[in-house]
Amino acid sequence: MRNNEMGLLGGHGARVMKQIVLTFLFLTALFLIPGTGTPLQTVSADSNCATSSPPSGSYNVTLCFGSLPNNLNGDVAINMTVSVTQLNPKVQSILFTLNNNYLLTDYQSPYVFALPTTHFVDGSYTLSASALMRDGYNTEPTAITLNFSNGVSSPPVNRNKFTPALGSPRANGSPLVVAAVGEALSQLGELAAVRELAPRIRAAPSPVLRMALSVAVADLLGEPGEFYGILGREHRTPGGEVDRMLRELRREIRNFESGNAAGDKRDLIGVTQQVQVLFEEARFAECSAVLHALASRLAILRWGDATPPVSPNTSGFCKDPRFGAGLWLLDVLQHSGPETGDNAPDAVDILVGLYFVHRRGLKA
Repeated sequence: MRNNEMGLLGGHGARVMKQIVLTFLFLTALFLIPGTGTPLQTVSADSNCATSSPPSGSYNVTLCFGSLPNNLNGDVAINMTVSVTQLNPKVQSILFTLNNNYLLTDYQSPYVFALPTTHFVDGSYTLSASALMRDGYNTEPTAITLNFSNGVSSPPVNRNKFTPALGSPRANGSPLVVAAVGEALSQLGELAAVRELAPRIRAAPSPVLRMALSVAVADLLGEPGEFYGILGREHRTPGGEVDRMLRELRREIRNFESGNAAGDKRDLIGVTQQVQVLFEEARFAECSAVLHALASRLAILRWGDATPPVSPNTSGFCKDPRFGAGLWLLDVLQHSGPETGDNAPDAVDILVGLYFVHRRGLKA
């Protein structure tokens, strides 16, 4: 079953047919709107395209709507194609709106859905779409004008009724159970859960569950509830939270009292700049390795040369077990795979790692 998130169509309460993912943790439900019996109109050759690129200019993303007849009736197949000028980053999701009202989010290609035009008053509508890339970049939208012609002159009444299913018990170890337990453990501050949750992030079968596990791990390493806000702000303004956290970390490095360590401080500030460049260029595997090195050097600056050697097995590292757990997580990330592999780190992974370094690097 595809992972799609449903929304209300326009202002009339009708719902589009696609799988709905309820974030965060517990339920997944499917809303169905009965068809009208009108044959499905299909899309022909691609048209109505828009191309944009991130501030770095490292790649271009082109979004294209398929062309449609001038007048639409019944259920209409909407087709969106996406092309990127390099292998990475990949598309995370496509957001569709109708007359600037949220329509649906599609997480998996092919990006095709049925739009029931009989659920709207006849007239002209603007269908828009934009892509969220795996590095956090939001593309410029592309739009197409649709003319609905079904003889509908007043807003249709939605007479559908929804009865939630009781569902079935989840087996131990299932992704939903792991995400729910991870959230509970993060609220309790159970640090040992990091070792259980971190490896499961990469195996999560959907973006929503993967995000839930990432938030739970970040809550354990930092302050409960804080990372979710950071994630939302970074989604709205790509690169903004990364820049803020790195600027604050540089200020802390400059102000940290550590005897005769001026040269080390200059080197550390240079490493933070390298992290920012790698993140902006979506080189997340390299970025995770540099983050691990940065955290290790911050530990030496903070606790001195007598700091015990760092290894993935030292979650009780030094005087701060939380710091040791975060260092272990960064080690897992830097060994998770190359830039192009299925297990390669993504933007959210780096945000979790950077949040840990920012929150725990030089703070007591």
